[in-house]
Amino acid sequence: MASEVIGLTGYYCSGKSTVENILSECGWVIVDMDKIGHAALEDQKVVLAEIFGNEIVNNDGHIDRKVLGKIVFADKSKLSTLNGIVHPVMIDMLRKKIAETDGKLVVSAAILFDMGLDALCSRVLVVKAPMMTIIHRARKRDGYNLNRILKVLKSQKLRKYLRDDKVRIIRNCGSIDRLRSIVEKNAVSL
Repeated sequence: MASEVIGLTGYYCSGKSTVENILSECGWVIVDMDKIGHAALEDQKVVLAEIFGNEIVNNDGHIDRKVLGKIVFADKSKLSTLNGIVHPVMIDMLRKKIAETDGKLVVSAAILFDMGLDALCSRVLVVKAPMMTIIHRARKRDGYNLNRILKVLKSQKLRKYLRDDKVRIIRNCGSIDRLRSIVEKNAVSL
């Protein structure tokens, strides 16, 4: 079983992946909840096809996440239905991973708090970056315009969790070396 489990989340384009890489270099095992989510979709493929239609299954027999995304993001009740099916499977997969892991483990998830995964973690690192940095990264990486960037940021509901005693803010507002120093100090002190 993992000797310690911490959560990692962050604002859009704040540098969460970079922090993830630094923690990995420090010896932490990284569990990417996006990948677990993909596995959970495949695990629940038959049920999901019954609910959302066979068009969500591509010619290779796998879930077409783009097609499914168009369906569920157009209707909040459908998104809620999908989450109600997939999230419990994801949590079970995570619990199994925690039980099988030796050493320290990081649960990396954009919706860590929404899924209640913070309850499985002794600490949660939340990555933040200055607004102008986020805008620059989002334009460069994803090609988003300002309105789209602001919409994504507004949809993230991290602010209400930032006062929790087990939350530590990682401010990504300098060089990679500065970020590495901050992350390594937090990783060692956990």
